[in-house]
Amino acid sequence: MPHIYLSQISVQQKKKKKKNYFNNNECKDLILIYQQLYNPLLLKTKAIWDSLAEEMKDRLKKEGLKEKEWIRVETDKNLTPEIIALRADIIKRLIPVIRGEINTIGFYKFAALDDIIQEAVIACQNSLPLFDETKVTPSKKDRSVFNYFSITTKKKLRGYTKKQSNIKRKEVQSKSFTAYLASYEVYQENPSTEFFKYFEEFFEGKDRYLELLRKLKEFCLEINKSMDFKKKEFRDFAEAWGFSQGYTDKFINIIRSQSQTFWRKHHDL
Repeated sequence: MPHIYLSQISVQQKKKKKKNYFNNNECKDLILIYQQLYNPLLLKTKAIWDSLAEEMKDRLKKEGLKEKEWIRVETDKNLTPEIIALRADIIKRLIPVIRGEINTIGFYKFAALDDIIQEAVIACQNSLPLFDETKVTPSKKDRSVFNYFSITTKKKLRGYTKKQSNIKRKEVQSKSFTAYLASYEVYQENPSTEFFKYFEEFFEGKDRYLELLRKLKEFCLEINKSMDFKKKEFRDFAEAWGFSQGYTDKFINIIRSQSQTFWRKHHDL
């Protein structure tokens, strides 16, 4: 009998533990039971939606409730404690799969971990009625619970983290622009600040930009006297005076791009 080192035994135990951290067959059986209980309720709610008048559907959509979301909300109102407990059990079993995808791809770098897990749980919960083991993957293999919910988690969190990154980027840009305005004393009640003087010279001969610059001065000094400059509010203000949002964005980008030149000229940097 060959000699087996203790280190080899520990490695074998770790591999065995890692292999069995998710029981695909048990989870699949629970999902199939859940679908037998949940999907008939879902179909009834869909029928109710189809029977609604178009005016009612339009009103719900204006309130922010899309068709799928409304159907899920109304279906959940009719769930029995048995179905709710079963769903909770399934989600509990899927948490290791969700955490595995988060750690493997590093989604936690782009948003708060609790928020990411919550988004993934909601996505997996909404996908439970759609799981179909008869469908095959692109590699012609049977669809497993593990693969299906790994992909569900991955798709959801890619979209979510991208959205969060865009929000943070816009916040940074907004704060950056606010810093430009605040640094150049735009918020002091003095219409002849260095900031506006510089850009009046810069936009000389460009009447449309000069007019928008005057609207920016009015917005900063008279309307929005707080230090919290919000790009969206200024865009709406400028649009009311006939400037398209695209034109206003271009105007703000020019000011941002020229800010370093202004800073060097007036602060000897």
